[in-house]
Amino acid sequence: MLTGRCACKTVTYAVADEFVVAYNCHCSNCRAMTGSAFLPWGEIEPEKLRVTNGEDSLILDGDPHSHHAKRCGKCFSLVYWTGYGGKIRVPYGSLSEEPSLKPMAHMFVGSKAPWYEIRDDLPPHDDTPGPTSELAKSRDCRTGLTAIVHQSRAPPRLSLAAKAARTPA
Repeated sequence: MLTGRCACKTVTYAVADEFVVAYNCHCSNCRAMTGSAFLPWGEIEPEKLRVTNGEDSLILDGDPHSHHAKRCGKCFSLVYWTGYGGKIRVPYGSLSEEPSLKPMAHMFVGSKAPWYEIRDDLPPHDDTPGPTSELAKSRDCRTGLTAIVHQSRAPPRLSLAAKAARTPA
């Protein structure tokens, strides 16, 4: 088992070291969400992740019966989000240990940050690797998560970036 946590350490989790795919995503949404050049993530069955502390601090962002994310309600760190085919995606940056499955490729490099140069030997893909799918058609690895704003019946929550934009410097 691997362990992981949010930024403020309120939420911790254990996840089986059994990720089925892992990628470095360079889409504009992942870059904006992380404030980084890309987001490494692994996909796994939801029953293989167990929140070990702070479950009452998790907030649901989106439709619980469709695409959604779980975030820490204190620091707003992304703990996981729904993928496709009934799986969830876990941001590798939140893991405390090294997963066995390393990222297999870079995805959405067609929208990567122009200032970032990929210097490893992982294959680059302009969209998603593999056969054409809902993901490839979406042109965004997190479309399901992005669509939350449109699907959610609850009023949208402000992200940290949105809150910061409203706060005078």
